[in-house]
Amino acid sequence: MPDGHSVQAVPELRAQAPDTQIVVLTMQHDVAFVRAALAAGALSYVLKDQADRDLVEAIRRAATGERYTTAG
Repeated sequence: MPDGHSVQAVPELRAQAPDTQIVVLTMQHDVAFVRAALAAGALSYVLKDQADRDLVEAIRRAATGERYTTAG
């Protein structure tokens, strides 16, 4: 993201569209980043190198309000 990273965008998105479930797609493997994204309001966290296998499942789970992560 040109002006920051996805964790910074999550609360802004939640404020503008509170009923939207957020799936973070990232290259960040750091557990602290996973925790920060989930604490900020993201429901799912998918690593880009696992997206071909896990992204659809993360979206399906987010649509039902379930958390899904491929890291941490």
